[in-house]
Amino acid sequence: MTQTRLAASVSAFALVLGAPALAQDGTISIYTYQTAVGLDAVGATVDVLDEDQIEDLPEASTAAKLDSLPGVSVTQAGPFGGVTNLRLRGLSGAYVPVLFNGIDITDTSATRVELYWENILPGTVSRAEVIRGSQSARFGANAIAGAIALDGTRAPQAPGQQASVKAEIGSYDSTLFNLGLGFATERAGVAISFGKFGSGGFSAIKGDPAMDDTDGYEGEQLSFDSYVDITDSLRVGLTGFRHEGTSEYDSCGPWPYTQDCRTENASQGLRGYVELSYGNFSHVFDATSFEITRDRIVSGAPSGTSEGDRHGWSYRGTYTPSEAYTLSFGLDEKQEGSSAAPNDVTIAGQFVEALWAPQPGLDLALSIRRDDHSSFGEFWSGRASVSYGIGDTTIRAVAANGFRAPSLYELFDPLYGNATLDPETSKSFELGVDHVFSSGASIGGTLFYTEIEDLIDYFDPDGWLGPIPGGYAQMSGTSVTKGVEISALFPLGQMAQIEGNYTYTDAQDRNGNQLQRVPEHDLALTLSGDLNNRLSGALTAQYKGGWADTFGATSFEAGDNYTLVNARIGYEFAPGIEGYARIENLFDTDYQVIPDYQTAGRSVYFGINADF
Repeated sequence: MTQTRLAASVSAFALVLGAPALAQDGTISIYTYQTAVGLDAVGATVDVLDEDQIEDLPEASTAAKLDSLPGVSVTQAGPFGGVTNLRLRGLSGAYVPVLFNGIDITDTSATRVELYWENILPGTVSRAEVIRGSQSARFGANAIAGAIALDGTRAPQAPGQQASVKAEIGSYDSTLFNLGLGFATERAGVAISFGKFGSGGFSAIKGDPAMDDTDGYEGEQLSFDSYVDITDSLRVGLTGFRHEGTSEYDSCGPWPYTQDCRTENASQGLRGYVELSYGNFSHVFDATSFEITRDRIVSGAPSGTSEGDRHGWSYRGTYTPSEAYTLSFGLDEKQEGSSAAPNDVTIAGQFVEALWAPQPGLDLALSIRRDDHSSFGEFWSGRASVSYGIGDTTIRAVAANGFRAPSLYELFDPLYGNATLDPETSKSFELGVDHVFSSGASIGGTLFYTEIEDLIDYFDPDGWLGPIPGGYAQMSGTSVTKGVEISALFPLGQMAQIEGNYTYTDAQDRNGNQLQRVPEHDLALTLSGDLNNRLSGALTAQYKGGWADTFGATSFEAGDNYTLVNARIGYEFAPGIEGYARIENLFDTDYQVIPDYQTAGRSVYFGINADF
């Protein structure tokens, strides 16, 4: 598709759209610091998508919606249910902890401790906060690239009842159903939600007759959130979820590979907490548990099971003597296990964080954390940030360091593990400038730089078929990711807005080679608004290009540069009841990001949302 065609599509859509979507003004960051603060006081680079923004974007999966944010890049192997990886600023999910309702849901039994995003069902996320840059001082190990916090169902805070229903059908025999119920009194609240999604899919591998089948996905999730206010200053809460999903895929088993491959996933998480506040002090006591099991089925026969778990607790105290000062302190501990490891590992941490606003518009933050890893000993991490507003312009700067401990698989897998591995260490810096115009338009840019020492990577001296087996090894030297993120928002009168971002990422290994599956250029545009009180719409367009050669199923070559356009239009039949249609890949673009793996063609979906 030509640039002229894309521009014409965006311009035509702008003529029929109305009121702008929510901007970031007044938005709160819950997870950047130990306490919640406004985005205008945060030195780090943070994006927040609320429930309305998530719903209004035309993409189905949560990963695809996040892919529209600066610094975020997603790759997916085949249809929904294929392995889906999210990268921040060129770094893989191994450097990005992901929380769901405060529970770390990264998989400790995976090759690297990360989240496989295909297990986040459409419609199960009500809020997403993406924090970019090293966050080890906030989250501990493995947060070198940043952190992502997802919220699912939340118990209502005001007395009353609420209910929501969503149903959708569409291409590839896809079906989606979500049901949510909530109830609250003056002292207590509870919410429960159920989601179910299925898709017949299409063949993951292209061009191989032996892989010519359809690869589908089925999944469901039950989650809940609850709290009780014992007194005005004491709250007790419990939240949790249970997820089950089955993914079909190609190219598995011993050579020659087969098409009959399936992974059955089951995971569950639970978090209990106590919040106590009095005077200038507040305290939060927290306990979490997460377990995951992945069964692999090849040609109808079990082919292996991976199990992982994480159990932890934490305490956080906060002292706020005035609006200008906040001091947080605490300690935590977590134990991680995997079926690939002979023993669990324990990481105990202590932290202190100071926020200081010496004058209006100037916000300073300093975080220091000490972690004691049962296998690797002590590590200190820190982060210093500043946000300084001069009129309508804000200057931000952050310096931080971090570390990533080797995964249990990297250490102990009998074929590929290496028990002599040491943690990776990192340094990161960023400098940003944001400006808001009197018209409501805004523009901002961020320069970022991250370096990692002693990167752990897979090393095979003789190639796949060589006589010497490969495995994980410590690569001496420095790997660097650097680049720039530019974002802008422009109101189109009082009835619509267009926002966009561009990210240039220069991600290199220790030898100066571009990292695989990381686009150099990533441009995203979103046009959204309302034609009238009932009709709304959104159009997204994204260009990705400049890929390095990467391994696919059987090939080693660069992914295609491509432009993808998606659209959504909704009509409110009655207050709280909306019917909608959405189209993914509007112009039926044919492209591959991972060699040999197909991507979806033009896909059309129809659905209804109802809130009571």
